Amino acid sequence: MKTVFTWYKMSQDITEHIQNCTICNKIKGTGKKPKAPLMDYRVGYPLDRIGIDIIGPLTLTRKEE
Repeated sequence: MKTVFTWYKMSQDITEHIQNCTICNKIKGTGKKPKAPLMDYRVGYPLDRIGIDIIGPLTLTRKEE
């Protein structure tokens, strides 16, 4: 592309386009590894350890669910 077209901050524009392109993002995926892989964890007795995911506040859907 550089042989045919050039403009100010061309590489920055191309990088932004590739990052925001929906077709490119569907094909390439994230490329990031999860921070911690899921593993079995043995506990001594029931409710010895409890994991809690905290998120929110969540936006309402069209059905206000």
